[in-house]
Amino acid sequence: MSGPRLFAIIPTYQHFAYAKRAVESLYLHTKEKLEVLLIDDASEKWLQQDWSLWPKGMKLHHFPKNGGLTRSWNTGLRVARDMGAEYTLCANSDLIFTPGWLNSLVWALQNGVDLVGPLTNAPGHRPKQRITQYLPDYKLTDNREYLTKIAVRVRDELGSKSFIESGINGFCMLARTATWWGNAFDSTNVFNPKRKMVGNEDELQKRWKKRGKLLAVALGSFVF
Repeated sequence: MSGPRLFAIIPTYQHFAYAKRAVESLYLHTKEKLEVLLIDDASEKWLQQDWSLWPKGMKLHHFPKNGGLTRSWNTGLRVARDMGAEYTLCANSDLIFTPGWLNSLVWALQNGVDLVGPLTNAPGHRPKQRITQYLPDYKLTDNREYLTKIAVRVRDELGSKSFIESGINGFCMLARTATWWGNAFDSTNVFNPKRKMVGNEDELQKRWKKRGKLLAVALGSFVF
């Protein structure tokens, strides 16, 4: 495959300080051939950003009118398909990636899983992704040294080659690009465009499960 091994879609709406931290940690802790596309949903402060301070090589797209998260993910997925990316990550902008975060996710996709997510501190309505279920002594902090220790512990204690079947929170979803599009809503959208913000990942996962696709949490991956 001529495209990147991993194509990451980072949607933004304001809160650029969080997004910058997310992109920096993504580049720092991803050893694969990586393309990052930051897609902004009509943020008022877009023109105030000094993009020279951001990681070099990332791609930028700015919508002049607000259209919702789903539009950003669908737009990024079309770019990933056109670039021939092997894997595509649909993420949020307020993440901190940790060392080795990708390895367990890719292993799951190579061993029968179709859509996978990591453990995290804030999984919303997906309790099987909650880090404290597996490491009860986990403390809530964004300290990078501590997050690195947690990343090592989940691999050592839970196994870098292990997953559990479960729906996942939409903050960080990985699949093969071919799988995204092989189970797309239509020829131009992977996610249902009518679900502009809320419930977009739930609708997709419900649709995929009806098709027999396996959704899972990779226990050896942690993303804050």
